[in-house]
Amino acid sequence: MTGSDIVSAIHHLKMADEHMQSFMRDRPVALLTKLFSVYSKKVNWVLTDIKTCPCLPDVVIEGIRSELNSDVFCVAAIHQKIALIPVNQREAVEAIIDEILKGQIINVVKDRN
Repeated sequence: MTGSDIVSAIHHLKMADEHMQSFMRDRPVALLTKLFSVYSKKVNWVLTDIKTCPCLPDVVIEGIRSELNSDVFCVAAIHQKIALIPVNQREAVEAIIDEILKGQIINVVKDRN
């Protein structure tokens, strides 16, 4: 399992929990709400277990906690936007992402025209 696999698993668990929470808020008396309540507790147990796992280095634990505090739907929104970018511009976006991952700070300057 790679670091990106861990992040992906966390995102998917958190997204599932967010969807269940939304369902429960919208339909508080539905039969499925009781089931989702149980599932949500189990998902949160898994996430807590992952972020407190003594076998992981502190830097990984901090990364996991950071991911848990992030907007999990942001990644999906980025994927959707990248799909809309013209094919010849996607390589430029990938190059920018690579530079950000290397620690570079990217500033976007908007044309005032």
